[in-house]
Amino acid sequence: MVPFTCVWSGISLGGIYGKQISSGQFDPTSSLFGVPFLLGSVFLIGYCAMTTTGKVELSQRSGSLSVFTGVGRLGWTRYYLWSDFSSAREDSRNGFNWNRQGVVIVLEGKRRAAFGTMLSEERRYFMLSALRQKLRNSNHIQTAGVALARFR
Repeated sequence: MVPFTCVWSGISLGGIYGKQISSGQFDPTSSLFGVPFLLGSVFLIGYCAMTTTGKVELSQRSGSLSVFTGVGRLGWTRYYLWSDFSSAREDSRNGFNWNRQGVVIVLEGKRRAAFGTMLSEERRYFMLSALRQKLRNSNHIQTAGVALARFR
């Protein structure tokens, strides 16, 4: 995918915008024609960056869960409360994964959260096991009446 992205971006953007930059002439028709190629290049570069150096990181802090998805410091973080979830499972769904089935981790309960479409099978299994263990411990603690502060 990386070589294809390099060729796609180099030929399309270099041919459309590189010609304008080198000649110092702005052509609105050519620039407008290049917008779909520019958007495609941005998507492909983001996809390649995520597949080669991207990460999904779960963090827990005082009863809350944060899920970061991105590359380096660029990405997005979603915040949840552990009390919003009662189970964790895998689910198959169609996504942007070139129309193939993608497997995601799904947290369910009062809310529903899905993430991890680009995780390898081993990493997804590890995360799912850790989430199930945490939810099992949280549910057991809540039913026993013990404070959650013990597990911060």
